[in-house]
Amino acid sequence: MPTWCDWVGIGIHLRYGNVTLTGNLLENGCNRSAWSAPRGPEIHQYPFVTASNHIKVCIGRIHYLSQRLTYFSRVITILSICVFTSRSTSAGIVNPGPIALRMEITPSILTADFARLGETLEEAVAAGINWIHMDVMDGNWVVNRTITFGPAIIRSVRDRLGPEVTIDCHLMITNAEATWKQYAEAGVDMVIAHIEAVEDFPTLITEMRQAGIGIGCVLNPDTPAEDVLPLLPELDLVLVMSVVPGKGGQSFMPEVEGKVRAFRAAIDEQKSNGGRAVKLMIDGGIKDHNAAMVAEWGIDIAVVGSGLINDRGSIAENLAAIHKALG
Repeated sequence: MPTWCDWVGIGIHLRYGNVTLTGNLLENGCNRSAWSAPRGPEIHQYPFVTASNHIKVCIGRIHYLSQRLTYFSRVITILSICVFTSRSTSAGIVNPGPIALRMEITPSILTADFARLGETLEEAVAAGINWIHMDVMDGNWVVNRTITFGPAIIRSVRDRLGPEVTIDCHLMITNAEATWKQYAEAGVDMVIAHIEAVEDFPTLITEMRQAGIGIGCVLNPDTPAEDVLPLLPELDLVLVMSVVPGKGGQSFMPEVEGKVRAFRAAIDEQKSNGGRAVKLMIDGGIKDHNAAMVAEWGIDIAVVGSGLINDRGSIAENLAAIHKALG
């Protein structure tokens, strides 16, 4: 009869010369063997994802991990330990099973009935959402000339929800440098401005930092990551658009994957060096059918509009469908 045993997984980050591998070490509780499945430098964010290359490691005990690993590389950095247990048989192949992807969901309120906006937001908070994303369009910068709302509505939302809920505003406007203070004074926790619309982003960062407001930078689907990467040490959030802002009838653009992964790798390297832990957000066409995919890319926060606020179900029901997709 096969015997049941526990497997313990430990997320590891190995640096050898100029090559960084991040992966997992699994220890078999029955025979004390272990193996590591490192991922390439560009893929790192979720533990226990199998990659094409494997390094087999034999250890006697988990607490000998760092000593034994020194045999494999000149420099070892253990970033985090993610422990789980999964049952397997001693006669079978180890499979730790599916791992839930972690990604926060924030609603875009543009699909809400504005006559019931307060009720809709309270419904979202009651469903477990604690981050609200507010899209500000001035009728000039976006291609469809849409005008949404301004600081007055944001102040009303803050007053309705109180200080516990995080509110950001995504400024799709031509004069973010001149007007961002109005949104800060209205009660947002973070202002997210477009790299394409701001002439001097470093100066904007300095001014917002001095005011104590969170700083986000957003880039359109066709804007390269290289335009924003130099700003990363001073940002709190990067928002990658997966649709063109203000253009109706669009579908999610999967071609932004490479850009998302580039930011994920840069952010994690920055964190490993003691730098700022920048949040990575995506906005545009996110629903339950593609939520797990963008979470695997390394997204921390997904903005969801019609996939969350619609007539097909309650916010709680739609949120549950997304969480189910995430595992």
